[in-house]
Amino acid sequence: MQMRKLIVTLTAVFVFILTATAQDRTITGTVTGDNGKPIEGVSVTTPNGKQGTQTDKDGKYSLVISSSVKTIIFSSVNFESQTKAVGKTDVLNVSMKTLDSKLTEVVVVGYGTQQKKAVTGSISKVDAKEFAQLVTPSIDKQLQGRAAGVDVVNAGGLVNTPAKIRIRGYNTISLGASPLIIVDGIAITTGNLALTTNSNAIGDINPADIETIDVLKDGSALAIYGSRGANGVILITTKKGNKNRTTITYDGTFGFSSAASRFSVLDAQQFVAIGNEKFTNAGQAGPARMDAAGTNTNWQENVFVNSAFVQGHTLSMSGGTNKSTYYFSLNYSDNQGVVRTNHNRSYRIRANLEQEANKYIKFGNNITVSRQEDKDQNNGSNALSGAVVSALRALPNVGIYNSATPTGYNITGNALGIGANLRTIDDNYTNIAFVLDKNKFYSDKFRILDNAFIELSPVKGLKVTALLGVDYYTDNSFLGYDPRHGDGFSSNGRANNGQQNILSTTVQTYFNYNKSFRKHTIYATGGYELQQATTRFYSATEPISLICSS
Repeated sequence: MQMRKLIVTLTAVFVFILTATAQDRTITGTVTGDNGKPIEGVSVTTPNGKQGTQTDKDGKYSLVISSSVKTIIFSSVNFESQTKAVGKTDVLNVSMKTLDSKLTEVVVVGYGTQQKKAVTGSISKVDAKEFAQLVTPSIDKQLQGRAAGVDVVNAGGLVNTPAKIRIRGYNTISLGASPLIIVDGIAITTGNLALTTNSNAIGDINPADIETIDVLKDGSALAIYGSRGANGVILITTKKGNKNRTTITYDGTFGFSSAASRFSVLDAQQFVAIGNEKFTNAGQAGPARMDAAGTNTNWQENVFVNSAFVQGHTLSMSGGTNKSTYYFSLNYSDNQGVVRTNHNRSYRIRANLEQEANKYIKFGNNITVSRQEDKDQNNGSNALSGAVVSALRALPNVGIYNSATPTGYNITGNALGIGANLRTIDDNYTNIAFVLDKNKFYSDKFRILDNAFIELSPVKGLKVTALLGVDYYTDNSFLGYDPRHGDGFSSNGRANNGQQNILSTTVQTYFNYNKSFRKHTIYATGGYELQQATTRFYSATEPISLICSS
């Protein structure tokens, strides 16, 4: 009896396992386009999103489904989604139709989106994929030539200088010609904000996090922003997650930058010959001399960096369920400038979350936290110790260093040492190597860009959105002038510490109504926006006897 019970029990368990296994099926097939070619990366999911897969490079897929699943959904970017009945077959091939991108392309407009075919204003759309693989500290430098009517000038060769963007000309009544920058619906603070170094506020946004850029150019397109949009509006939309699909991506970029060309100047022997020419013609001894070592200094070699290394790394994860989506990213960027003291280092974190509570309510939050470190110099073209101008006017027949001086540099007061020359060098012709080594310009900036929203859809075609945005920026800067030579000589040195905080808050409530019937479409937008900005600033400056010593 005991043996018979054991056999019956094992048989029952075996039958149960067979029954459970029989409830699942494997569906295979191939997905092709309307041209007959296989499509890679098509999302193949069940309606509840619990089972899913993607097609391979040959368009093939294999999906295990339960017996309760009656249909399978096929979706991919640029193709019409299809829902196919499973039936009794285990092989399901699908041919997907290509979307007409010109008719279905969506552009971002003021406080909403519209299909491109319905937009009457002048709007240029820039796909971020065009510059996603370029090594750049900020996206403003990459807009040149990518949108008609947008003039972008990279002012100087410094990595942390904001580009000058002009959309609606250079003449304004507000003394400013820069466009309004909107990120995920919120106007952000832009420009050169740091106290001591060059700094690019738009660099707080990781270029790899950007999905699209829309540029509003004419009056009808940007009228909804009023006088703020008088110089044009740039709408930046960051990436969101995809439902029922998890993607982990690493983007790494490496590169080198150098000055496109250098100035052609005289070498030491040419300088001596030409410098003495007028004296020789007058029968006088020339003051310019070559020293015993035959010194021939190329000052540009000391200022510029050959093949300055730049790198950027972004690790991102995106995905979601039927009701929610997410996008997270971590970024590190390091850019060495072509002037050896110029440097930018950035750390950025982004998180975009959206959740559908039900078919009537959706809410979410988009946040980025960033830190930028900038190092620089007094590089103005008219500056006493501007790096480039000083390298051009320094004499080639004198050296950079002189072990006989207290500093170890070839300096006499606030002038470059004369070397073997018989005539002193004019005051304020500084030794740029000393200035770059001893003067310090540093800025450390921290920023939070955050906006939270809730979207209500009470009836078909109507969406009501409430949004709260925060833009918090803080900058700690230091400037140090060595008193022994250069910019700090006349003031006995200078040390400056400064800090500024900028807090901008935005509250928006608006609605979008979009209704199509027959051959007509009604699109209406209305609402209000309240924006407030508070700036706090302090700076302390003291002359000191010696700063930034060796």
